[in-house]
Amino acid sequence: SVVPESIAMKIAPMFSSLRYSRALHLAVNGDRLLRSYQTCRLVLPPVNAQKILNLSSSDLAIGCQEHLDGLYPKIPSGVDAFQANSIFESTVYMRSQLLRDIDNFSMASSIEVRAPFLDHELYNYVWKLPESSKNYNANVKSLLVDSVPGGLPAAIPLDGKKGFTFPVEQWAIEGLSEHFRDVVLDKKNEQYWDFKEIEKLWQSYKKGKVNWLVLWMLYSFSRWREAHSC
Repeated sequence: SVVPESIAMKIAPMFSSLRYSRALHLAVNGDRLLRSYQTCRLVLPPVNAQKILNLSSSDLAIGCQEHLDGLYPKIPSGVDAFQANSIFESTVYMRSQLLRDIDNFSMASSIEVRAPFLDHELYNYVWKLPESSKNYNANVKSLLVDSVPGGLPAAIPLDGKKGFTFPVEQWAIEGLSEHFRDVVLDKKNEQYWDFKEIEKLWQSYKKGKVNWLVLWMLYSFSRWREAHSC
């Protein structure tokens, strides 16, 4: 990073758009591959989370970053960037979110889902292949396309990705618009975060500068606390 960490951490919380704060996360000391992955995947950069939680102590801030880093797998030496990203995606995003969500929704309807491409022998074989074998000819999922006997019509690999997506964003925005301030800024949440910083986030969200997911996390936690409080 061209920006020293000490400077990046001071200016990152000043931006009303978290896009710039995420980019400055690259300046944090540590493994470069991990910082790059966190920059792309974290909804809320750690330095901004620190500000919301009002963790003014630098020791606490360092401890939070170290704890966060400890949740990610260690990347073995000798792997390329594609393989490293596969490790992060499969052990963090896929295992902790995608597979968990699939299991929750399927079992709620008494349906048992299988993911054949996650067979351990197939996964280990494909993971060990170099990036040049997985990303070539501008094709999406080149190995999968080439594995089909007889090949596929030329138009299919070039078609856009399709799938069923729950309208969570629409539900969240509707819920946030109606209930966010009453639920999140409840006095019982004062022990968890700084209301002034939450208000700034809320105003930035209404101006389209902050992703709905950031506010949804706060809202979801507040509803969970409300449901489980004595």
